[in-house]
Amino acid sequence: MSSNDSDSWGAVASSYVQVERLTTPPCQTLVNRVSLLLPLNVPNTIAFDNGCGTGVLSAVLRQQYPRLPLLATDASHGMVNILRRRIEHRKWDEVRTRVVDSRNLEGIQDGSFTHVFSTFMVCLAPEPDKIVGEMQRVMKPGGVLGLAVWGDPQFGPFSTPWEKACRRLVPDYEAPMVMDAKWTFAASVEAGLVEAGFKDVVVWEEDVPWRWDDVEAVSKYYLEGNNPGNVGMIDAFKARGGDVEEVRPIFEGIIKEDCGQKDGSIELHAPATLATARK
Repeated sequence: MSSNDSDSWGAVASSYVQVERLTTPPCQTLVNRVSLLLPLNVPNTIAFDNGCGTGVLSAVLRQQYPRLPLLATDASHGMVNILRRRIEHRKWDEVRTRVVDSRNLEGIQDGSFTHVFSTFMVCLAPEPDKIVGEMQRVMKPGGVLGLAVWGDPQFGPFSTPWEKACRRLVPDYEAPMVMDAKWTFAASVEAGLVEAGFKDVVVWEEDVPWRWDDVEAVSKYYLEGNNPGNVGMIDAFKARGGDVEEVRPIFEGIIKEDCGQKDGSIELHAPATLATARK
């Protein structure tokens, strides 16, 4: 990952709690499924959280398996710094961190880990095939992979209402792809893991609810939160001459109509693709 890519994610690290609310439940599901295949609470187990972000998956592992040795890495200094503060505050003695490019896990030896996880990073990162190949390399023979990616290369919870809103002002606007389609859809994820040398691949899909207090909170996060994926969709609209403040009330109205609840809250839904596999 280039420094620009990692810096853009580091810039949103402090507001990433909004995303943590969405990603925690599928991370819990993934950890449970992986542990059924290869228990995480037995001697000589060592786990790897690749693309750890602010530490959602690491937190799930630590909560369920407090003595599990774990290495958590990310290309973003901002993300890793938040996880480090969490580790220090909660005294997670068995969790180590490193800033490293997931395409080249320099300094990590072949066959280092019994369990390798990556959650909602591979689909967003450059050169995902290299990342998956590196995860296969650092896994012990017989080890288990737990992978989670978003199930839609446009990230529908935001792109669908955004595209509807933008087309009222710019009729031929199309929301761009923000992820690699090969690493979003279930069938292609399965094929990619087999291609990388994994076996016993099992892939499933989940619909993950994402609750917000009100439509203004959704709009503020999407339009002002600087999430790199969202920025790409917004910039594509601006490049066509669109005005963000003009489209904002239209965007909010569509979200409220399509996803609004009786109490004024908003419930978005994000498709996720999850997988387990063995080396």
